Amino acid sequence: MCDLFEQLAKGLFPIAEQVHDDDEPDIEELWYIFDHDACAALASASAILINHDVKLPDHLYELFKEVGQPGEYLDEDFADLEEIYLRK
Repeated sequence: MCDLFEQLAKGLFPIAEQVHDDDEPDIEELWYIFDHDACAALASASAILINHDVKLPDHLYELFKEVGQPGEYLDEDFADLEEIYLRK
């Protein structure tokens, strides 16, 4: 699972960096959070992408689908990102 989280982070964090606002974590902050709590960092990056209505690239959508199943920590974030993905 750690490998999957790292792959997802490597894809999500640069996208979040491109669209984040000043009051949202930048890529360095996201990696710092990731080193301490991978799920929290992925949730933070997801929140940025959701706030900016960013559609995930297909490969990231498929990766996120693996960790965002119902009952998982990131399931609500995935549901929001999936809605954006399917809408666009």
